[in-house]
Amino acid sequence: MATVRRRNGKWQVQVRRQNVPALSKTFILKSDAESWGRQQEVNFDRNILPAAKENLVFEDLLRRYLDEVTVKKRGARVEKARIMAILRHPICQLGLEKLTPEMVASYRNQRLNQVQPASVRRELTILSHVMETAKSEWGVKSLENPFKAVKRPADSRPRDRRLVTDEYAQLSDGLASCRNPLVKAVFLFALATGMRRGEILDLCWSHINWTARTARLDMTKNGESSNRQNRSTLNSRLVVKPPNNSTLDG
Repeated sequence: MATVRRRNGKWQVQVRRQNVPALSKTFILKSDAESWGRQQEVNFDRNILPAAKENLVFEDLLRRYLDEVTVKKRGARVEKARIMAILRHPICQLGLEKLTPEMVASYRNQRLNQVQPASVRRELTILSHVMETAKSEWGVKSLENPFKAVKRPADSRPRDRRLVTDEYAQLSDGLASCRNPLVKAVFLFALATGMRRGEILDLCWSHINWTARTARLDMTKNGESSNRQNRSTLNSRLVVKPPNNSTLDG
């Protein structure tokens, strides 16, 4: 629906539809604003999306991507949190015609002062895919992708970190003071199995084979299923209580 209002001596019209980026434009005459608003509503009814970059800001594309693309991904929760953080950055208020490689490079450099290079790479990957989706699926044909022209931070070096000396005791003592008593249990289970947090939280009792002492993961980070079993070399015992009150230790 088109909304026309007086603003700074001119008439601003805004058109919104669900799952479609909002459009806005300013006119000197109220009649022109109303006419433009009616035309955009007709375009929406015919599923004709705006091809003119000046009608959109980058936030419009990000929010539509969040509603239509992110929600279908297996890692939707994590990606949504990342996009919501990006939406707080001033770059999202830029019109698409002002979103240049120079602006993207400035965004990249700012973020590198705040987070690790790997996080910046993930953000740029998402933002580039937003632009490509707008070009290929949302009818914004004239849109250029400035994220492709900007050099991304180098990959972080692979980590091969192990607990040393008294680090295990320090972590264990620290986790014991958490308000949630399950935090320490999750830590010990991850240490014993090498499983990721999401994999542990997705486990059900039906995934456990008490005889073979394995946990069945229906979906892992690489998109495949696998079995995990206790591979801890620590001088400690991991105890898990199954539904029948028997114990699995190791």
